[in-house]
Amino acid sequence: MRIKTPSLIKHLNYNKSTLCFITGFTFSLMSFQLSAGETTVGDTTAGETTPAGTGAGTQSKGGNGSTKKGSDFLKGSGMPTGPGYINNGGIIKDTDFSRETGASRQIEGGLPPGFSNKIIFTTGVAHDSNPALDDTNKKSTWIYSFIPQVLLNYIGEVNSLYLDAALLIQRHSNEEILTDREDPRLAIGWDRTYESGLFGLYANYFEASSRGEEIRAGGVFTGNGNGDDNTQRVKAYGAKWEHSFAPRLSLLTNGEYSERVFSGGGANLIDFSTVGVRSKLNYEYTERLDTYLQAGFVQVRPDQTFRDTDLARLAFGADYQVSEALRVSSRAGPYHLSGRQSDSGWEAGIQVRYDVGRMGFVAEANRELGVSSVAAFQKADTYRLGWLFDISERDKLNVNYTLVKFKEDSQANLEESDTQEISAFYDRIIGGNWRGQANVSFREQDRTGGRNDGNIVGVALIYDGLSF
Repeated sequence: MRIKTPSLIKHLNYNKSTLCFITGFTFSLMSFQLSAGETTVGDTTAGETTPAGTGAGTQSKGGNGSTKKGSDFLKGSGMPTGPGYINNGGIIKDTDFSRETGASRQIEGGLPPGFSNKIIFTTGVAHDSNPALDDTNKKSTWIYSFIPQVLLNYIGEVNSLYLDAALLIQRHSNEEILTDREDPRLAIGWDRTYESGLFGLYANYFEASSRGEEIRAGGVFTGNGNGDDNTQRVKAYGAKWEHSFAPRLSLLTNGEYSERVFSGGGANLIDFSTVGVRSKLNYEYTERLDTYLQAGFVQVRPDQTFRDTDLARLAFGADYQVSEALRVSSRAGPYHLSGRQSDSGWEAGIQVRYDVGRMGFVAEANRELGVSSVAAFQKADTYRLGWLFDISERDKLNVNYTLVKFKEDSQANLEESDTQEISAFYDRIIGGNWRGQANVSFREQDRTGGRNDGNIVGVALIYDGLSF
């Protein structure tokens, strides 16, 4: 019998109730954010991977009729897959890392022991008025994408295996600003449950546009300015152990090693690796109140002449179900940087979710450290407002506003910038296994030297139903 440990149950509930509001799983960056840091594939944040399969942008219906989201593979591809383009961070990603063994292994909700598989096809077109967010060289392009994805799952009495593989095939009408791409992503993992917990191993790999990922994760692209669309390649390997000491007390520990390599001539991009470990002690104080204490350590190791940077962090958090409709999550704690960067400060976040009838609302404020392409930690404050409306059983609408304020750090040559986005996302079940999506977003970047903006409009068609 497969045991669902407390944090895993919380993760599944979070996906079901709030994933519609905030996009961002990481393949560890992958968002997948493989989090070797914070990339959202979904997003690798040193030590804060957003695992494999954080994003394929595809969805499948679980056995209970709820909608499950696979890895957000389309994120950053110019195709609509969620409410917004930016905002890879977030309080939930930082405090619940149970998914880092691969969330996409749950192809269907409540599967009995056995083997399951699925093939998903997504195709779409989008228009980006300013992919580089650069008004001095403002050029628009049409983006045509096709993504085949394969999900394989085996759930046994004790052991579970999963594989999530996808390939983004992308063509552009203006190759002066965006080059054609074929970006693979792969997540594999193994979980073993025992009477009081779970142990898991995973490996993730993905390729993506350096410019797209860095604008989203760091606000500013630090590569060369000649229009080249560089490629970043991320590998991450990790292990997770979860143990329940008592019905209300459990410990979750995750360790990960990742490598990020850039190609294409980006003069300011620095290849680096990260190693990190973090533990979260969770105590269910009451049926309504969950509390936890989390400690973590991450080391960023540049391949060039820069020194390593060490990050130690500690946080206390709570998740309180105020009423059937209202939930409040919060966390706060100190951090300390040493090595190439030297700094001490605090990280904190609060998120309020409210569901009433067919509508839902979310508000969030978050301060967190992530890893940028210059192999350094960057501090950012993120503010989000979101609205979800279930128009009908077939139709859903999301409207979101996000503001990210990236902080300056002269030690690592990180500049200050503000990025904000207003977006709307519409999803419709067309019939059978077909679903259509439409997305529109407006982005604005304010940085030293000027203010830039751009918008994205796109549609996508998804076929989710082939099993073999």
